[in-house]
Amino acid sequence: MLQAWTQAVSAHSKNRIIIGTVPVGLLLSYKDDKELITQSARDALTEILMRSGKRMKLSWQLFYDPGQKIYAINIHSVQ
Repeated sequence: MLQAWTQAVSAHSKNRIIIGTVPVGLLLSYKDDKELITQSARDALTEILMRSGKRMKLSWQLFYDPGQKIYAINIHSVQ
């Protein structure tokens, strides 16, 4: 779902967004076939993190590399 999110936001914004650092074990084990019910990219990302977080608190950061002209989304757990 996170890959689909980056592709959709990239297409809509005309900016390349890639997945940076994420809790791979947590996100790889997550499977979902439900549609997202939000309209904004931020709300959709929040919904993805809430569904996949298995009751963990997750936070995200979006970084920009001006040299490569790409954005990278990093996700990490909050203690």
